[in-house]
Amino acid sequence: MNQICSEKKSRPEPLLRQCLREEIEAGIAMAKDPVNANLPDLAIRMTTVYSPWYARTCAVCKHKFREGDMVRVCPKCSQPYHEDGQYGLHCWHKHFDSGRICTRGGVDRFSEAQREIPRCEYVWPESSEKPARACHDAGDRQPHVSPQAPLATQFVTGLEKVWKPFGEHKIEKVPFDSPAVGRNCPWCRFRIRAGDWVVECPCKCGTYFHQDIFRHLTCWNEWNGVEGNEHCPVTGLKFDV
Repeated sequence: MNQICSEKKSRPEPLLRQCLREEIEAGIAMAKDPVNANLPDLAIRMTTVYSPWYARTCAVCKHKFREGDMVRVCPKCSQPYHEDGQYGLHCWHKHFDSGRICTRGGVDRFSEAQREIPRCEYVWPESSEKPARACHDAGDRQPHVSPQAPLATQFVTGLEKVWKPFGEHKIEKVPFDSPAVGRNCPWCRFRIRAGDWVVECPCKCGTYFHQDIFRHLTCWNEWNGVEGNEHCPVTGLKFDV
């Protein structure tokens, strides 16, 4: 993350002020996102709604960073990259294993605000010990089971039975070969990924809404509200239900 200025006493006054300002800004940023505060360089971080990279676009996979996404950030410029085995998004390794620099700069054309990306020549040192990929893929390793795990499983099972999508529509988990993968949810605008729980638009136009309570993406229920909607948000067609 941001480097802390050192040897302040030997620096000219303007540079000293700049270093102090950078340290204060870094402290404020960490206070806003305590989950990722004071982690070492190249540590895997978990995206929260307070993370500076939240809702930005990953330069490799072009998915926006969602709550719960696992990432690594460049220790020089703080550019984020996915390192998330649950989605198969090993963007950090994919980018740096080829020997490329962090970023050549320019305009992020995938950003709605056309965010400027400064050039960063950080290279993942070949001689250093490289961190392993995030192991969240099925079969990678056996997770540690705490004494509370059975109770948590029962709670989740009960919650899934009670929390139904609006109108009792079918909710389904997106497989990797689904045509829904890569399409934007019309409510949250995040892309649909393999493993997400979604509801297909009743008019069968190929639009999918998230309905994934464990990722805080209950888009179908939020879009319908209390009374519900009768027309497709994409085609404008009336639902034949």
